[in-house]
Amino acid sequence: MENTPKGKPERSAVRSKTGAFYGGAGPDAPIALDRASAIAVVSSAWRAYRASAGTGTDDKPGPDAVRAAYRLLCPATPATPSTSATPSTTSSSDDDHDGETSVLTGIDGDNAGFIVEQDAVLGQAGTLKTLSFYVLNPVGQLRLGVYDAAGGIIVQTAAFTPVAGWNTQPVGNVSIAAGSYMLAYEQSNNNLSFPVNQSSGRCRLAARAFGAMPTTFPTAIVTDNPCHWSFYATLSVP
Repeated sequence: MENTPKGKPERSAVRSKTGAFYGGAGPDAPIALDRASAIAVVSSAWRAYRASAGTGTDDKPGPDAVRAAYRLLCPATPATPSTSATPSTTSSSDDDHDGETSVLTGIDGDNAGFIVEQDAVLGQAGTLKTLSFYVLNPVGQLRLGVYDAAGGIIVQTAAFTPVAGWNTQPVGNVSIAAGSYMLAYEQSNNNLSFPVNQSSGRCRLAARAFGAMPTTFPTAIVTDNPCHWSFYATLSVP
């Protein structure tokens, strides 16, 4: 997993060979980005950070371009999640969302070859309906699932091709009790990126080839850190 990319000294805005705007002239300077260019800026910043360990390269977007991209992709007050790789289940006033429903500001990825989980607490019993995961740079495939506190799988989605934004996948109607759980995901391509907070929550990684999730979450944990992603479960409650 990667930290949020660092900025580099400001410079006048230029357009890169990929068409994304780089550089900047201060945090209030207007940088015109459409959604495709914004995704390209964030993705390029993340790739440059991985390649240079944060030291910066000529292809790394300036801080103002990254800020402009985030203003477009991650508004201060995120809208109700609606973008889905498959048609989403409509939420009602009796729905409960457990996990992280906001769009976080860090950038993560590079977790292909692992099964990854974040801890979540379900405040009340209900019927599990969907799982939602936010994606910045959609590449490859995703699979989502839920494990109980003992590591036993409860449900998982089929592999799907993600889109930029919220990806909401149906999981049938599974009765689930209040308590502690793990929201899990697998990504097939390291270039798929998504928001992260690396200072709160708990996340764990275990080596696992992309495919059907195991019936028991692996005990050979590679990483156990404070972090969580924009990832939540939706339940209907009594």
